[in-house]
Amino acid sequence: MTAQPIHVHGWPGRGDVSRSTAARETPRSERFGDRGGIVLVAAAERYRIPETWGLGIALSVNGPTIAGATLIVGDDLDQDRLHALRAWARSAVIATPSGRRQVRVVTRTAWCDPDGDGLIGAYRGGRWLVTADEGRSLGLLAEWWGPAMGRFRGGFSCGLTGWGEHATWANRTGRKRSGWRSRLHEPPMRVTARGAHGVVAEWARAGRRGLTPDGEPAGHWEGTRPYRGRLMDLIGPAHGLDGLDTGDLGDHLAAFGLPALDVPAAVPVTPEGADCLLDVARAVHGLTLTLDAEAARWLVTPDDLREGKARLTLRSIVSPGSVATAILNRSGATPPLAKYTTLDDHDLDRWQRAAHGGWCTSDLRGEVVPTVDADIRQAYPSAWSLLGCWAVLTARQLRRVDVTDKLRGLCEQAAAGDFTPLYERGTYRDLGLTLAEVLPDGEPWPVERPGKGGPRFDVAPLRSPVALPFAWADVVLAAALSGRVPRIVSATKLLPVGTEEGLRPIPLRDGLVVPAGEDPIPWLVRLRR
Repeated sequence: MTAQPIHVHGWPGRGDVSRSTAARETPRSERFGDRGGIVLVAAAERYRIPETWGLGIALSVNGPTIAGATLIVGDDLDQDRLHALRAWARSAVIATPSGRRQVRVVTRTAWCDPDGDGLIGAYRGGRWLVTADEGRSLGLLAEWWGPAMGRFRGGFSCGLTGWGEHATWANRTGRKRSGWRSRLHEPPMRVTARGAHGVVAEWARAGRRGLTPDGEPAGHWEGTRPYRGRLMDLIGPAHGLDGLDTGDLGDHLAAFGLPALDVPAAVPVTPEGADCLLDVARAVHGLTLTLDAEAARWLVTPDDLREGKARLTLRSIVSPGSVATAILNRSGATPPLAKYTTLDDHDLDRWQRAAHGGWCTSDLRGEVVPTVDADIRQAYPSAWSLLGCWAVLTARQLRRVDVTDKLRGLCEQAAAGDFTPLYERGTYRDLGLTLAEVLPDGEPWPVERPGKGGPRFDVAPLRSPVALPFAWADVVLAAALSGRVPRIVSATKLLPVGTEEGLRPIPLRDGLVVPAGEDPIPWLVRLRR
């Protein structure tokens, strides 16, 4: 079996590389309690296919205070179920500073109405819209959705009820197109994934292909850009701060000592379903407060805390990568692309094409096999430190070193079934960041192959007449799985030379300070434990 790799992760170019770091003035932190917010949870109607809006709960909050709650129901809900839900709303009172209030009941269209008092608050920028599954919640709210373009390419745009209409029109060449036409100043929303579990959403530019007040197409006009909105999904910040590689709300709640709950994908449109969503909305509110307080404690000095300054805020975190970038900036290190001259664009392209996640295979697709979840929580930081990545990032310069013979020797041992060197820390430091050029000849390699919906990552036997780039660990694993040494053309290690001057100590959290120039990742692992 052969597989033709397709490299969708080629080097995008240096773009706007800047030498600036976090040495600039630290801004005042915008905390969750500084302005009002809406906590939204939504679920489809259970047992109904295709999926449609079931129920939603929107809490009106101001920091730790809940000012009211709204039950959002479908527009076509029958009278019997609507009567039952209204009876539930009268009994499900919410304690507020101004007394106990009943839950308000509105339809999905009324809550989305740009002339109302629901979702529009987040559009105008005055309130947060916080969810724990933003893509799904906004998708259920939407009347229309389609692929997004620009920097949101790969995500989707959604047209909200009351904010426009789905229409068909002819472009300049006379070809008919269909899509979403926004009303004047009321644009669609764009959503895309960031990191493993993070989601970023914002409103698009207003007035593009909109309608005039008379309902006629306005075409492309120069409208003002509104505030992009304050939309925030909690899973990304939770993943970034607790290190749990999961999109499950319950796991993140438990990590911070809160009662674990799940966000249901579908609920019955009954008082029981409303009870379930109200519990989830309260849990999301509690996690928001916890994460807001947690983010404010990272990478700050006691003086920063007294002055209300912060290096991390909830909106700045979409994954652990956000925290890692903030740590690097806090150290005062110069961004690598701004200081290293060793690697040109061709070298960086080869490194980029060799990058992928963990090994996986679909060779046993369709078969039932015994499975053990052997995920290691600290696998990524362990690999980082073993390979000496911090020394590479903070070096004065990099130098290329040929380690072809060393890699071949390691492959010979692996092919013979001797994995002793892989349990020795020195092996990882000796090879560090090594990129090998290999002529695959039927060994199993990580590849990207065409598939429905985009490239599919796989591990498969691969042959190639030209050398392909692989990280040294992939070469060793290929030798171990095939029982023979791959045809290694070359193996080059990036060796850090010296240490950059001007590195600063890193105040990690709660008075824990990493000395200047020292790898902060082991400190971070011990802190999280």
